[in-house]
Amino acid sequence: MTGRMRVELDFESVAKTVIVRCFGTFDLDGARWTAEQITEGIAERPGPVDGTLIDLREAAFSFSEAEIRELVEFVNRVDAEPRGRTAYLVPQDLEFGLMRMYQAYRDRTDPNVRVFRALDEALTWVADREMKDSA
Repeated sequence: MTGRMRVELDFESVAKTVIVRCFGTFDLDGARWTAEQITEGIAERPGPVDGTLIDLREAAFSFSEAEIRELVEFVNRVDAEPRGRTAYLVPQDLEFGLMRMYQAYRDRTDPNVRVFRALDEALTWVADREMKDSA
């Protein structure tokens, strides 16, 4: 753990969806650690996971463009097993822009990543099975 980042994984609130709440400094090290925690948590959980919502509203962002690209490469290695949609929930314009950059780079290997500002929209998108089948 980076010492500055804390995550909570919730497998119970929404069926087949992991809700990840992040707190602290969300920099490259914290994001890598978070990705590892999510991957390990899902691997230890029995049963399928159809989607992930990563709530970054309580995290303080600290990324450069180069670090966003490096994070995408890392996540592509660590998260090689597809598990449905991943929604990122962010609080403000700066974070939204950084995560949209992440989404654009990640879209090359995983088109099931989106960024949202509203919790209800993020949950609806992650859980929408009909849209998953047509994606």
